[in-house]
Amino acid sequence: MHGKIINPYLERDRKSPKTGNWYIFWTEQGKGSRERSTRTKDRKAADLIFAEWKIRNYSRGDALPCSEVLITDVIAKYLTRLGDVAEKDATKKAGFERAQYAAIPLTKYWEGRFVSEIDEESCEEFVQWRQSANETIRRDLGVLRAAINKSVGKLLTSNVEVYLPPKEEGRTRFLTFREAKALLRAIQNRPKSGEHLELYYKIAVLTGKRKEAILSLKWSDIDFVSNYIDWNPVGRRRTTKRRPKNKIPKRLRKYLIARRKKYPDDEYVITYQGKPIKDVRKGFAAAVKEAFGGEDGDETIVPHTLRHTCATWLMQKGVDHHVAAGFLGMSVETLIRVYGHHHPDFEKGAAEAF
Repeated sequence: MHGKIINPYLERDRKSPKTGNWYIFWTEQGKGSRERSTRTKDRKAADLIFAEWKIRNYSRGDALPCSEVLITDVIAKYLTRLGDVAEKDATKKAGFERAQYAAIPLTKYWEGRFVSEIDEESCEEFVQWRQSANETIRRDLGVLRAAINKSVGKLLTSNVEVYLPPKEEGRTRFLTFREAKALLRAIQNRPKSGEHLELYYKIAVLTGKRKEAILSLKWSDIDFVSNYIDWNPVGRRRTTKRRPKNKIPKRLRKYLIARRKKYPDDEYVITYQGKPIKDVRKGFAAAVKEAFGGEDGDETIVPHTLRHTCATWLMQKGVDHHVAAGFLGMSVETLIRVYGHHHPDFEKGAAEAF
């Protein structure tokens, strides 16, 4: 269709208004009135066909009310957008794959339902239906929320609230020095992923940065002359995750210089055969299993544990709260609430009062 679609609506065949098939009627700019049969007498089936028709024919930018757009279409378009981004930026592939996994239960549960049907009650029903870990459900609904937010003004005329279950207390499992050494040895013993995983591990422990920040780090973000790493360079898309500019820890500096000399042509810091790494979960999990034994190793130790480890060690060393918070890229309030009890001065005044 080439002209602008005006006022589409659903109505039974005008020749058989009581028993005929449902038809889509609309006015197309420059062509007048148009119609198309849904080839069904069932109203519910016709509604779905009508919704899909509107998605296809309003793709040029005409947003629709939430009551006329299928949730599955919003998710599909969001995944298409993420896939296009991931094709251009290899570091985005892991996020795209996580969204794909989340889309499986979302699509199964919300199939045939419209965006306007999303409310607190339906989100609670999804939680009950999903029967999975709290963080998994939050991830799934977070993908749905992002898909809807990105569709406003393009596919949807307005937004709806996606209600996530309350966030549980974060896992603050951290590594002791002995555990950290054991895990490092296990990583070094891995023939295929050992080299890049070892550097990832050292950067994570010594800077406390999130996995996504480390995997997207480029050599152009590191200034060896000024001795700084810019975790949020000009041109990077800003998010709610804080990424400060940090001094390079002395111990880390020598590891980075050695890596740079060995692979001078690499664009990214963490690479395998010159290409950026999408994720480290599998290699990391295998190293954890080797280091701590058992069928699955210690399932409480994940890549994010290294951030907890760095924050905990800074507190145990008695580093000033404001300095540590700035280094880690988190608020002082969060640092004190989650890690403050590891600091030697924690509740010192109260304890000494007795």
